[in-house]
Amino acid sequence: RVLPPPPPGGAEAESGSGPPGAMRELEAALLSRGVVVDAREPDIVRAAPVPLYNSYEDVRAFVLRLADALVELARRWEK
Repeated sequence: RVLPPPPPGGAEAESGSGPPGAMRELEAALLSRGVVVDAREPDIVRAAPVPLYNSYEDVRAFVLRLADALVELARRWEK
């Protein structure tokens, strides 16, 4: 699930779901694909592209690697 940023002036709230250990597995799967993310307990993986130095192609490459990692993990979790 993609979580939106907090509303202006509002408190930040995050939530997520997945099998136990899913966050760390996704973090490792992305790292093996050359993507560094920020993993937060209990089950949040954050990516923060910055417009000043991340291009459209950088974001596109991230999304493709994320999709690939999620497909791989979903297959593993189904077993």
